Amino acid sequence: MSADPVWSETLSFNTSQSSNLICRVYKTPRRIGRAFSHGDELIGIMEEEIPLLLKGASSKEIIQPLNKPSDPGLSLGNTTIQFSISMLGHTFPVLSPVLPMPADATTQAILDISPALELAEAAHLKMQTGPQHTASALKSGVDIVASDSFSTNYGLLVEHIQAFIGVADKLSEFHPYIKAAWGILSAIPKVERDGKITDLVQDIQDLYAFLKATDPSKYDERQKKIVTSLAQQTIECAYFIRQYASDPNFWKRTGKNLISDADQKIQNFQDQFKKLKLAFTQHAVCETQLVVLRIFNTVEKLRLDATADLKDMYYAKNARFDSDKQCLPGTRVAVLDELTDWINGPDGEGTPQVLFFSAAAGFGKSAIAHTIAKRFRNLGRLGSSYCFDRADQTNRSIKYLFSTISLDLSDLNAAWKSALCSVVTGNRALCSTLDVEEQFDNFIVKPAAALTTVGPIVIVIDGLDESDDRKLLLDMVIGRAAELPKNFRILITTRPEPDVTEALHLVHQHPYITHKHIDAAEINNQLGELDLSLYIKSKLSKISGLEARWPNGEWCSLLVKCSEGLFQWAAVACQDIMNPSGGELSYERLEFFLETGSGLDGLYYAVLNQAFHRNGSRAMDRYRSVMGRILTAKEPLPLSTLLKMHVNNPAWMDEIKAIIGPLGCLLSGINENDVAIKPLHSSFYDYLTHSSQSGKFFINVDDAEKEFAITTLHILRTELHFNICQLHTSYKANDDLEGNILQQAKEKVSSQLIYACCFFAAHLMCVPSSGLLLENLDYFFNYEFLYWLEVLSITGKMSIAPGILSSLLNWEKIDKNMKMFIEDAMKFVTTFFQPISHSAPHIYLSALPMLPSDSLIAKTYSCHFTRVVSFERGKQISWPPINSILQGHRGTVKAIAFSADGKYIVSGSQDKTIRMWDAQTGKLVSD
Repeated sequence: MSADPVWSETLSFNTSQSSNLICRVYKTPRRIGRAFSHGDELIGIMEEEIPLLLKGASSKEIIQPLNKPSDPGLSLGNTTIQFSISMLGHTFPVLSPVLPMPADATTQAILDISPALELAEAAHLKMQTGPQHTASALKSGVDIVASDSFSTNYGLLVEHIQAFIGVADKLSEFHPYIKAAWGILSAIPKVERDGKITDLVQDIQDLYAFLKATDPSKYDERQKKIVTSLAQQTIECAYFIRQYASDPNFWKRTGKNLISDADQKIQNFQDQFKKLKLAFTQHAVCETQLVVLRIFNTVEKLRLDATADLKDMYYAKNARFDSDKQCLPGTRVAVLDELTDWINGPDGEGTPQVLFFSAAAGFGKSAIAHTIAKRFRNLGRLGSSYCFDRADQTNRSIKYLFSTISLDLSDLNAAWKSALCSVVTGNRALCSTLDVEEQFDNFIVKPAAALTTVGPIVIVIDGLDESDDRKLLLDMVIGRAAELPKNFRILITTRPEPDVTEALHLVHQHPYITHKHIDAAEINNQLGELDLSLYIKSKLSKISGLEARWPNGEWCSLLVKCSEGLFQWAAVACQDIMNPSGGELSYERLEFFLETGSGLDGLYYAVLNQAFHRNGSRAMDRYRSVMGRILTAKEPLPLSTLLKMHVNNPAWMDEIKAIIGPLGCLLSGINENDVAIKPLHSSFYDYLTHSSQSGKFFINVDDAEKEFAITTLHILRTELHFNICQLHTSYKANDDLEGNILQQAKEKVSSQLIYACCFFAAHLMCVPSSGLLLENLDYFFNYEFLYWLEVLSITGKMSIAPGILSSLLNWEKIDKNMKMFIEDAMKFVTTFFQPISHSAPHIYLSALPMLPSDSLIAKTYSCHFTRVVSFERGKQISWPPINSILQGHRGTVKAIAFSADGKYIVSGSQDKTIRMWDAQTGKLVSD
């Protein structure tokens, strides 16, 4: 070990011309490395005005005596410190601390600079090995530089980070990341490692020793962002150190080139920390990219095959997390820390891959899920996030879950994308499968088997209880979570619905799944009240008049008490108090909520009753009609579309605005023209659709579905027509339309028409038949069917046509003639699916002329399109008994069967393969 004291460091400070430079030297009773810890004995002080130091810096070195701490005017004798100092751009060459101390002393120095002002440039300080005659006096002292052991440096690093957590606990920007880094590092085995990893630990230790001597409350915005980046980078580095320290064979297993790759990664980490520290000291703008460890087998060439087309895989729109919905800083800290610790836990036994998090409605589960997703997105560790929504069952279906997750993971990790491409290449039909188990096998399990990576991959699934098909996911996750990689962390939030609770009852038997439930007692505890108090104050503290009427924050305490621990109650109340309507003032709205009492049902009733209590039956009919449309829409609709969803009701626009206007605290999007309107919380949907809860404000879903069915059929009847997009040529495929043509096509098809084309059948299936509905449906098939296909083709939605026709065919209300027509329509769509999907004009130019003469569609429509190709002879009279040929097997088919629901055909062949086909489209689903 070296006996020479060395601090080979360049420090930069912003100072005023009148600032002083202070250097303090400490003595410790034990060997601790470079930096001092709190409570050490102060040995000596050097203090001097910076202008005087700069004036004397023209010589080769500056030598200053150290004075006694108890009497700064008295010198310590021959104890001095040497360094160089310069204005930026004028560095002088000398660099030597001279710190002669008693032989039994353990020392080190740290510069404690007075508060920096931005009135002068940075001064540079550097310290290096002292003269030989002074160095000998430190033989039994601290080896400041030396090759400290991994364990010694490591313990110091954890101490420094913990100390910094204590001084930075009020700064929400980076405090959670600092805590997370400490949580990972404090649990890593303290074992000896090679010099490179020791150097890395030493560098991080020095960095946090430097940070803990600063005052976070005085950071400017640039410094806060830099420290956030430092904390995030420390977490990533901690993942690396943990793997490096705990599994020495990992690097050998993952590929022959990875030992050198690991060395390079260590160097990348060190370079990044130096860059960030320099930016911090200089208050500089620093655009940084996290150094994240992605490991895959470099022995084999990555298969990023551009021809492997993943675009046919289903991807759920707008299902990701929303930053606006995350927790308020400083709230739900204990829960967030617990979830973060679980995610950052070491892989393997003791750390399950899946955590179900349940709590009652209104607790703030979604806010917690969105916060976790945002936190780990910032770390480059979020694989995917998927938020179910009761108001949007169409786009947020569980059938899109695993394909969406896999595509998100492809964007995050090149190795995952390569593996996924390998799965679907040569089997593109697999991309469009909606079978949940098939998706899990091919889009999750198979790509995961090829993945080797360090650190967690986080997947957040929010609102499981809002999915109608949640049993599928529960069975899949509980039954097959063991097949997931050990570093997967899947967070699933849900209400404790009876079926969910029953399914999770025995998860303790599975080491790869855990369940955390927050009960009412925990919701109402003191910590929950503190969270709610912070939330309410953040929303209402700037409203004048509240403090005057309820001094000393009593207005907040009263609202907290009424909320009974439910964030949703507080959110509704705050939203209404901030935006009073009807001439009321904010404090009057607050009084209203204090009188309302507690519980979500009581809250919803009070808001609705005040908005509509004086209205008669006509107004309540309006309320039921408008709210029925909002609640039963198969996907949430914006105001601009809802306003056009009427049947000969010119006052509809005024009626909608009259109803939704007072409900801004219960509905989202009411003040935006193109933002979907839907309940702010699923509990409001539940309240309105259960008569035992909502009483006179109950919405009968069956009545609302019937209104929607009538409206959508009316829209089809009035807006569908030939060549709706006014295309001038059939020589261009739909995908080749561009520029003005594409824009014109989009403008010609209204949003309400697209909705009607996609969902008219879904609404019909929910209501009993009526003369008007059957009349409109008959008109649709006899006059509008081809125009409907045209819209589906041009909007890229042809894939839904077979399913819609199949559902109508199974509707028990249709008569025999309509059933025959729908059967013919299904054959037409199945046979000509590809050309119709490819180009809308070829519905009329290719598909229609080639129909068999006995086809009901041919008999109905051919007379209207005479200027198309015709056949003199050879045209088929009727549909062939073989509707389509399913090609895929290389040998004789030995067995065939339909699935119980009739949706799939399974075939077994002599070539030793089993294939599953979509019975409606003939597409290969799986093999």
